Amino acid sequence: MEKYFFRYIIKMRRHHISKTTTYSSPSVNYTNAVMSNCDLTGHSMPNGIFVNMVANGANFSGDNMQGGDFVNADLENANLSGADLAGADFVNANLTGANLNGANTSGANFCNTIGGP
Repeated sequence: MEKYFFRYIIKMRRHHISKTTTYSSPSVNYTNAVMSNCDLTGHSMPNGIFVNMVANGANFSGDNMQGGDFVNADLENANLSGADLAGADFVNANLTGANLNGANTSGANFCNTIGGP
């Protein structure tokens, strides 16, 4: 699993994520990752760590990211429609132009968020 996970991160950093590759983990760590314009549709990443992640224009629609840590994340123009973001922490995150239509944001923390709901 570790070997696969490492290759997955490398592909993400190069923006070559395949929509057909589904990755599920109880806790992923994408701290400081650059995933702008990546398509991560339909992934399950509950309790993931996305601190300082740059994901401008990325597509997370329908993803399970319950309890995710998005502190200082840059999600400008990201597609989070239909995503499960219950209990997620978006403190100081940039959500300018982000699509949150149909997303479950119950219990999410949007304190000091730029462009958030």
